[in-house]
Amino acid sequence: MVSTDQGINRYDYRADQFFRFKHDPNNILTLPSNEIKRSFQDSQGRIWVGSINGLSLLNPVNNTFKNWLFKNKTESGLVIEDIIQDKEDSDILWIASNLGIIQFHISDQSFTQITIPSD
Repeated sequence: MVSTDQGINRYDYRADQFFRFKHDPNNILTLPSNEIKRSFQDSQGRIWVGSINGLSLLNPVNNTFKNWLFKNKTESGLVIEDIIQDKEDSDILWIASNLGIIQFHISDQSFTQITIPSD
């Protein structure tokens, strides 16, 4: 998978061609934005996507996405810069974002914003 500012390109080895996933404003099962910051494959083989509009999970069976469009108290959206999986607890994704560090708990699909004490 190749993340770009025009969506995601996935190479299909069997067909020897690329397939592009793009945002469609009329379809909530597409990417929430074409401006993709990060794609990540977890230990279960799931493809997670971070964009300027939130977190997405690819359903490889029908090539659709489940989207989490996180908003904070000031109503600014979640811009995801990086995604990694916790090495000790595979149920947790760590997300680096414009709102700071966020934990995403896969099993209950909940977000926890991490507060870092100031000096």
